Amino acid sequence: MSHPAYWNTLDQIYHCQWTAHKLAHLEEVKGAIAQCWPKGHPTRFIQVAGTNGKGTVGRFLEACFSMVGIAGTVASPHLFDYRERFTIQGSYVSQRDIIDAWENTVLPFCVQSVQAGHEPSYSLVYILIALVLFEKYQVVWGIMETGLGGRYDPITALEVEAVVLTNVGNDHRHILGENLWQRVLDKSGICRKGKPFFTADACTENRDIMALICDFYGAPFFSVGDQEIEAFQNMIEEMPDNKHFKVLHNLRNGALSLAVARYLLNQENHVLDSVCACKNMDQIHFPGRFEQIEPQIYIDIAHNLDKINALVDQIRADQTLLHKKKIFILGLSGHRDPKEVLAPLVSIANSIIVTSTPKEGVDPEEIKRVLDALSGESIKIQVIAEPEKALAQARKELDEDSVIIATGSTFVLDQLFNPDAHIRALNRMGAWRTRNTTI
Repeated sequence: MSHPAYWNTLDQIYHCQWTAHKLAHLEEVKGAIAQCWPKGHPTRFIQVAGTNGKGTVGRFLEACFSMVGIAGTVASPHLFDYRERFTIQGSYVSQRDIIDAWENTVLPFCVQSVQAGHEPSYSLVYILIALVLFEKYQVVWGIMETGLGGRYDPITALEVEAVVLTNVGNDHRHILGENLWQRVLDKSGICRKGKPFFTADACTENRDIMALICDFYGAPFFSVGDQEIEAFQNMIEEMPDNKHFKVLHNLRNGALSLAVARYLLNQENHVLDSVCACKNMDQIHFPGRFEQIEPQIYIDIAHNLDKINALVDQIRADQTLLHKKKIFILGLSGHRDPKEVLAPLVSIANSIIVTSTPKEGVDPEEIKRVLDALSGESIKIQVIAEPEKALAQARKELDEDSVIIATGSTFVLDQLFNPDAHIRALNRMGAWRTRNTTI
């Protein structure tokens, strides 16, 4: 069989101009970092990629590394507030932190870039703000979440101590490839020569491709599987009331995070207290991850099939919720197939209200048609285009034996529940100036 590294070479040759532009952008990111930190950035970085769980693993790693030094995480997207992207020692940075990083370092760099004929990208700005904050707070270990894919994501421009690929699923096929092996190939592109590569992907074929890529580039390969998950599960038996580890996907995320932290800290002659690390992980608050924000109202950022399955598992694991009437409010953004993504909800929903997203999304009427077909019209499904009106209708249907669960697009959740009206408006409008004017 031909080698996965050769598959990548052919893909790049067939897309030589596209590839060159993507890799040129990575070089721009490297150049920007070198310009701002000519002696190198003091933080040691770990890159985390994957279809699902990368945000969770990032925060879990922060919880582990914060036991021996200052640790921070950079993740995307945010739910309500841009500050949610940056945590240090488990806490969000302040509004003043973002203002100072932007005005004192990143904005002047952007102005100089434009004067030199270069256009700074949103992703570059995001990375530079993170690095400014990490330097300010003397972060030793910085966990950097990949935005999309892996090989061509701007985070891949960073020099790292290790890389983590949680898993590879079906999301973003129109960008990463229709075939699963193509998506594995793209995400495995975070592999660095000589740097350890960790995964908890349950698919043998996926792991085989990753292992071949790592072997080709001389990167130690570590796969976290059933044995490590069972050992992790045994450890948390001391935590019977834990919040995060009642479902398999978070047991897997926890075991993966612990394996990474143990390996890297062992290289530094640090002995990690694994039980304390598990307890630290369990204390993390994840905004929008099956979060109760009001009595009888929950939100969950489940925008792809794997995340919807995880949501369904979470509900089924909660005996109180399982027997409640469940009223869903949902919308889908991007190029997602509603039949593929939302099918698992049909088995637990009693009522579904489909709404629209402020950004480009799937037509609510199309979602309704798909859900009607999946349910055989046995579930009450209605379309209310305006998110605020959709929530008002759901509240009308609410009684003491029911709950509202809002899910799908982060844009919908933001418009429904963001407590800051000004930030909510800015999130909805996005980059309105560049759409409405010519620079």
